[in-house]
Amino acid sequence: MEKQVITLSPGIIKIHEGGNDYLGIRISGRKKNFAVTRYADIRKIHGFILKEDSVELWKILGVKEINGEIYVYGPYYSGKFLSEIINYPPEKALYYILILVRILVALSARSASLSKIYCNGVVFPDDGGTLILPVQLMERVADQISGEERFPVFLSLNNPAFSGDKNLSFALGVILYRLLTGEYPFKGSTEEEVHFQMHEKEAIPPHLKSPGIKKEVSEFIMDALKKEEDKAVPLSEWSEKLERWIKEGFTETLSEQEKDILQKKALEYEKKATRILRFRTFLLRNKAKIVITAVILVVVGWFSSSIVKNALRPPLTAGKSPEEVIELFYNSINELNPQAMEDCVERGVAKELINEVTHLYVINRMRLAYEGQTGFIVADEWVKNGRPALSPETDVYGIANLSIVSEDEGTFIAEYEKWLPVSENETIEAESPVKSVGLIRKDRLYLRRKKDYWIIYRIENIDSRPYHWPDNRAPKKEKSAIPIIPPPDIIRTLPAVLVVSLLAP
Repeated sequence: MEKQVITLSPGIIKIHEGGNDYLGIRISGRKKNFAVTRYADIRKIHGFILKEDSVELWKILGVKEINGEIYVYGPYYSGKFLSEIINYPPEKALYYILILVRILVALSARSASLSKIYCNGVVFPDDGGTLILPVQLMERVADQISGEERFPVFLSLNNPAFSGDKNLSFALGVILYRLLTGEYPFKGSTEEEVHFQMHEKEAIPPHLKSPGIKKEVSEFIMDALKKEEDKAVPLSEWSEKLERWIKEGFTETLSEQEKDILQKKALEYEKKATRILRFRTFLLRNKAKIVITAVILVVVGWFSSSIVKNALRPPLTAGKSPEEVIELFYNSINELNPQAMEDCVERGVAKELINEVTHLYVINRMRLAYEGQTGFIVADEWVKNGRPALSPETDVYGIANLSIVSEDEGTFIAEYEKWLPVSENETIEAESPVKSVGLIRKDRLYLRRKKDYWIIYRIENIDSRPYHWPDNRAPKKEKSAIPIIPPPDIIRTLPAVLVVSLLAP
């Protein structure tokens, strides 16, 4: 009888030959790449068929060449692949995920736990149980299938920074996120982009992404996606949660108004996460330069008495009104002066923004030392000069058009434009004369008196939208009169010979 081949999942086929069915796993794309001597080692590898009261081995029976590719094959089990189930409605899929979790717990108890989940390597046979195909062979499959096939079955699930139960819990979090929202939490066009997002980007909580999902369910999934390796959600907890969600449901009824509120929060969350990711991408591009400059600054700081002086001096906000404190805070962004920003706020407030300014300050110092220019233009001065076109090597950064309005006692509204460098993968409007992106932002700031000065104890962003250029925008010639961001006193006051010696190769 003629051999029949059916593709079941990426790299996995059903072989019908001689009246029998076999399950084939592709282990080599070309015959010449497969050595017969390796087959003896491969035959020692096996999978598992796990049922409630038994564990059987799925053994390799032989090797076949099919259409120029090498497959090992073993017993065939009619059933559903996990790669198929992740596209089911969640009401139908959760039962299978619960079975998978129980299997993972059972394997862990037998000291045979998996390190990764391959959606094309997990089968739920029609007659019950779970088939786990050999992980060593699934690694081969993942290396050979196309990137488009690899994303949904492996790359989008497993975090290369994690191992053991932490990665399994992370992968389960990704699967549940995909089932409940219809999207993967971390996406990209390349493997590197996906892994970078796993490491750097905060996913939008499921209850914001798809209003109606219970917040408790959303928070548990987000716990599984956390980046801290030492904070893994135990697999046993997954089992308990899934049992309850299957029994009690994972959604709740919301009014249209409640849905609108959550959707707005999701938009704000995504904007913030994207902004942070963009800036971290920018820092990654300049990592080597930042490290070099950071070392220089540490040495410079060793020779400077500014640390002692700063510890003893009164805060820069002393004697200032609340409006002046707010103005100092935002103007310090343009001056790349994180020290002044810290004087304006209580500890922990605006931490990400202060870190952003600190990192840019380091880049600024490095470029000034090595290239004789910083590469950054002050946003406020650039706007006042009519937003002229700039050279590709120059970025706009900082605050412009700042306005401060008193809303209540100790509460103020600040409206402004914020300009940031654009990352390599980010697009800008065709009309833009610069390679920076602008945001129109509105913050609510809360201040209170501390001893004899005012301090900001909370900043709440209440609006943030992109700056759009007019369709008829005609880029102007670059104006040399726009000031480059000035260096702070710690560099300005150093003897030239010391700076030169520190920068010497």
